[in-house]
Amino acid sequence: MATRTGASLQYSTAPVAAQIVARPRITTRISLRSEFMESILLVQSGIGRKLTTETASRVPNLGLFSQLNKNCRLAESVANVVDNIRMAVVDPLNKLMRHVRRTLSSLPSSAAQLIYLSSLRDPYTGRYLHEGWTTIGSPEEVNWAISHIHTETFSSVVELKLEVLCGELKEHFESLGGSVQQMAATWLELEPYREMQPRRCSPVERRLFISQMRAALGVLVRSPDLAVLGEQAASQSRRPAPPPPPHRGN
Repeated sequence: MATRTGASLQYSTAPVAAQIVARPRITTRISLRSEFMESILLVQSGIGRKLTTETASRVPNLGLFSQLNKNCRLAESVANVVDNIRMAVVDPLNKLMRHVRRTLSSLPSSAAQLIYLSSLRDPYTGRYLHEGWTTIGSPEEVNWAISHIHTETFSSVVELKLEVLCGELKEHFESLGGSVQQMAATWLELEPYREMQPRRCSPVERRLFISQMRAALGVLVRSPDLAVLGEQAASQSRRPAPPPPPHRGN
């Protein structure tokens, strides 16, 4: 414990109460800064936890620093709780998310990923199910992870240009081994792409997605080889530039 001897500080192993009683009486003219410094030394040496009610009243500002000690212990407890939550919840979720993303990376396009993710959702409950991934996380964690990635993938598909979306849908239809034109026509009629929308997306994204899918499927019905897109791009490149505005003289 720190005690004052003249202008210097000395440390002693004498009992706490004896050292406090032996301290010179603090006059009313002592500075607040000095009181804080003495209290800090007392608290740092562990006295703040051992003083009795009688001796504690003789230590200036001890209550403040005792409260600080309590706050520090509370902060340490909170940090331990956060670490436990991270190890019990966050780390398994991160592992599960990495596993889902690794599975999706084997698919050839964003549209194929969106089709796959939407197929994992139960149309009656809206929950995502995948028995294989329950070995990594609980059903609730699997549902949350797939739902989160589904929303991300949907947003990326909405941002695709029309020609890119046409190419990805054509590639998906070709992988099924049927007629691209016939499958595109069936999709236009039955509109299964409406089931690909996640629950957490904005109305603007929904309208844009539906519009883009209809346009892309219409292109595949009219021209499965996407020649229409090439002709449109060529016609736009051959379009003459608008004439300059007439020059007006003074």
